[in-house]
Amino acid sequence: MFKIAMGSNSEPDTAQAIGDAIAQALSGLDGSPAQAGILINQGHRADATLLNAIQETWPALNLIGVGGPAMGRSSHLRLMLLSSPDLVFHLSRGRHGVLTASLSAEQALSSFVSDRQSLALHLTLDNPTQPWNREFCDSVASLLPKNCSNLLPLLPPFNGPIQIDRHYYNQTVLHDDLPILLATHRNAETHGWRLTRQHGIVRKQYGESIYEYDTLVNDRRRAKPAA
Repeated sequence: MFKIAMGSNSEPDTAQAIGDAIAQALSGLDGSPAQAGILINQGHRADATLLNAIQETWPALNLIGVGGPAMGRSSHLRLMLLSSPDLVFHLSRGRHGVLTASLSAEQALSSFVSDRQSLALHLTLDNPTQPWNREFCDSVASLLPKNCSNLLPLLPPFNGPIQIDRHYYNQTVLHDDLPILLATHRNAETHGWRLTRQHGIVRKQYGESIYEYDTLVNDRRRAKPAA
């Protein structure tokens, strides 16, 4: 269904850290196109350096992420790239301070209401200590169809707890609004993916076969004939 390539670095120099993370992620993609990105920044304050480097490498990338202080003495940067022949990725955002959290969630998802069943995945990196953020994320989850899976459990684990004081939305740094990454099925044949009880595994029955994808490289393999 999709591939996740990851790059990480703990260098204090922001330019070197993002350069190394980009190089690792490029290698992990192994020629696949990067369609969406998730940036986790702990400790680097030069947001423009990070976002410009990513944009120059992938001009059409749909990027979300979070920034905050380092947890401990050293900064840490993690960049995850998503690629899929089955999915199309989109960005939206919840606007804080203009609408209530529930109305903001409705507005953020309004473009996808007409074809709800095409929605496959969603991701919002929130700060649960903020009541508005928590209500917004709960509202988003309630508005999405049940077969639209939360991407967060499928991601590699973060480097410990994350303190969030800003979000990334492509080239923009947000201090109040919340970005949302969404994925829709490219065509009808890719509908029907579901999370299983195994952490990070999605499964689909198609014809007489059942296919599974794993968390990191999503290696398609025939599991067993359908019953």
